[in-house]
Amino acid sequence: MIAQEVLQHELAARLAAMGELGDQAVVAVLREVDLAAYVEGALAFALALDAEQAAGWTASLTRTLFLAGDPGHLAARHRPDHVARGGGAAWFGPGRPDDYQALRLLLRAFEGEAPVPALGEPVRVRVPGADGGPHRRLHLDVDRMSWQEHLVHLNHAVCEAALAGDLPPGATLELTHDPAPEPPWLHARVGTDPRDSERLRLFAALVAVDKEPHHGP
Repeated sequence: MIAQEVLQHELAARLAAMGELGDQAVVAVLREVDLAAYVEGALAFALALDAEQAAGWTASLTRTLFLAGDPGHLAARHRPDHVARGGGAAWFGPGRPDDYQALRLLLRAFEGEAPVPALGEPVRVRVPGADGGPHRRLHLDVDRMSWQEHLVHLNHAVCEAALAGDLPPGATLELTHDPAPEPPWLHARVGTDPRDSERLRLFAALVAVDKEPHHGP
């Protein structure tokens, strides 16, 4: 188990780097949950933001509102800024939450109360952009986690890591549903444990993975 002192340090460092809290939000509309397509889409959306948009959303803790709906039925009146492969998810923003009031009245909030199962095999995606890049693994601890919570923590982890440069264009990413190893981590998603408000929990951690085993000195 990761020591609470380590998690406190990670959380304090994240908040210190953020600076003044922003007021930006992104809306993600989901017809279905396809993990590979969702991660690819979220990364493509985040990396396409200009510097001002990226800074504003980062300062807002990459706040994302999840709505349930079919992006294909929205294009005529609500044009998304990015649509995932297969059309199962779309992203709008970033902007002020009030900018999406019409969309929020049209659709219901995404709800996924069912527990998240372990993955039989890691989900592998390539970060959009240049060919070639480092190998990364994201450990997402799904113990006692619902699908709704899963999407929130996954979204924060991959988007913040991409905006911080820890998931550069062309990188290979593996997503696993297991607890993270001991640090060092390239990026960590730490927050209050929803089942114990006096403790912090490591929800996700991004680590570097050697492409080939190292031999010799």
